[in-house]
This record gives sequence, C-alpha cells and structure tokens, in this order.
Amino acid sequence: RPAADDTFVKTECARAAAGAWVADGTVVGRTVFAEDFSDRSSALARWRFDRGASLCADGRGGVAARIVPQAATYAQLTLAEDRWLRVDVDHPLAVLWEARTPQGGLPPSLRLDYYDAGRRHLRAHQMLSVVDPTELGVFHRNGFFVTPDMPRRTAFLRLQFNHAKTDLAREAGEIAHVRVVDLTALSATALKAREKVRR
Repeated sequence: RPAADDTFVKTECARAAAGAWVADGTVVGRTVFAEDFSDRSSALARWRFDRGASLCADGRGGVAARIVPQAATYAQLTLAEDRWLRVDVDHPLAVLWEARTPQGGLPPSLRLDYYDAGRRHLRAHQMLSVVDPTELGVFHRNGFFVTPDMPRRTAFLRLQFNHAKTDLAREAGEIAHVRVVDLTALSATALKAREKVRR
C-alpha cells in the first residue's frame, strides 16, 4: 500500500475527529489522555503550574486552568515529566482542548514538545488557541493533528499551554477539557474501506 495513502487517510481521519469535537464536543478515537482539572490534587500532580498558572472555576460547574500573562516571561502550564505521553509515530494522534478569554485579548497557546527514548528534545510546535472574540465568556473547542509534525524518533510527547508576555497579552486565558486521542483504529477502518473501493 502506498505510504501516501496512509498519510492521506490518517489526515482525513484527524480532520474528521477534530471537526466532530469542534462542532458538538463528540470525541472520536481512543482517549489516551484526559484532563478536566476537576480533581484539583491530581491536576496539581499531573501539571506544573508556573508563573501565573492556576486553577479556577470555569463558570459551568467545572474547573479550568487560568493562565495570566506575566511581564518578564511566559506564564506556563506544563505536563509533568513523569506524565509525558509515550507515543508511537505510526499511531495518528490528535490533541483536543477548550479555550476562552473571558476579558478578551490574545488566547493561550498550545505547545507540543517531542522527545526521543532518552528524553532528548527533538522539536517543538506551538499554535494559538482559536476563540471567538464576540463570545468572550464561551469556551471554544480546538483540535490539532499531532502526528505529521513528529520526528520519526519521537517516543514521548509533552503538552504545555502558555500565554504571551504582557507586551502582547494583557488579559488572562483559560484552558479546559484537554484530551489526546489515538485514531489508529479509525484510520485502519478507513484504509480498508478505501482498498475495497479500489478492487
């Protein structure tokens, strides 16, 4: 089977999974990591809350992570090293999360760091969360297909949410309902269907 077929199908599956999440909160695929911050003691153990990051009520009866911009450095919420996700680059993964900026302004970013089996840093990728500036109090669902950006030697994935310095961002942002989903079974089913059509 051509590698291009694999890549195309995995990408289409990731788009469908992210689209379902953004549209109505449906989680497609096998969840390999989930964080809703509702268990505060567990959340504090799983994440490193640095420089302006803390937990807060999310206004819906749940809990979110609040990230307040700092003047001299970046406010950060980082997955603790002993909780980094063991990954296989042949398994398509997507990160799903919710973000909002209650007072407007620049939203927090998601940063992904890729490490090899010896926990040596290979690469990082960062993107701004997407929010609707006309709906400041509403959490907006975001999705990102991780796998195409992974170096082949990637063995661990670290998640981090951060906020720009105060020269760019003045208002706090919030993050909620973080998930990483494995789309291997979904893409395998799609590949089989594609092969049947070709016969």
